Amino acid sequence: MLNDLRHAIRSLQRAPAFTVMAALTLALGIGANTAIFSVAWQVLLKPLPFPDEDRLVVIAEAYGGNRTVNTVAPGNYQGWQQENRSFDAVAATRVDPLIALRSS
Repeated sequence: MLNDLRHAIRSLQRAPAFTVMAALTLALGIGANTAIFSVAWQVLLKPLPFPDEDRLVVIAEAYGGNRTVNTVAPGNYQGWQQENRSFDAVAATRVDPLIALRSS
């Protein structure tokens, strides 16, 4: 293995342009992989900042045959909070209409 390593180093010394291009290609690949994994970690893999995040649920309204998730009326939300017997707490959030969840 040591002989193979020496041969590889001699070959790279004879072709410096190839060596530089190979190093730049590796650096670019490693950098791109790191950037993509960092985004994937933040968006998909990082645990939520809540205790017992596996117990979080989404409650939504859908009217009649319309399967799109609709905005909950403030009165309905307050009623859910007051009449809640199943959940530890109820909270509201705003959903971007371009990324609205669809019921399955």
